[in-house]
Amino acid sequence: MKNILIIILILFTNFIYSQNKLIDNRDSISYETKIVNDLVWMNQNLKYVSEKSFCNGNSKNCKTGNYYTYDDLENITPDNCRIPTVSEWIELIKEAFVQSKIELSEMIIDTTENGSLRIRGINLFKVKGFINIKPTSWIEGGEINKLYLKKKFSLATFWVVDDKHHNSLTHIHIKQKEIIIHAHEHNIIDKKEKQRMFSVRCVKE
Repeated sequence: MKNILIIILILFTNFIYSQNKLIDNRDSISYETKIVNDLVWMNQNLKYVSEKSFCNGNSKNCKTGNYYTYDDLENITPDNCRIPTVSEWIELIKEAFVQSKIELSEMIIDTTENGSLRIRGINLFKVKGFINIKPTSWIEGGEINKLYLKKKFSLATFWVVDDKHHNSLTHIHIKQKEIIIHAHEHNIIDKKEKQRMFSVRCVKE
């Protein structure tokens, strides 16, 4: 009876967490994970193929993960995983300071002139073996943003959940010298021909 219950649970769970890995039963792709403050973080970008997802290459074998539109967000994550909040990203960044042996006093958090939250003091692209951030940029108008092609400029962008202002368009831009968290509709909803698509990381309680 116990074995039957276990099988039923597996069948009705999109993600299985086992031995520091998340396995997506929708496509059998496994993801390495890290635990930060009792929260399981996916250590790689989501690769699940949706009707609207985009990959800079073969979507079924997207090594750096797929990109997703705003419209994808409601249904892109499995039942027992979700998109992380702004607060959870900040806690993850704090842990990156610790892992890099940088004093938290070096972490500068302020607000830009346009109201964006800005974090400085660390280059997340150089935090090896922890959160594995790659310079994947974003998709705009069906192609990779040209900033990504510049050798001296690294950029990654992820959808996040705004747990304070409840703005569903919030996203995080990770750059070499700063991290920007903000929300806007520009090139996300109102300009379909240049609609932006961002990467997704999932977390699990």
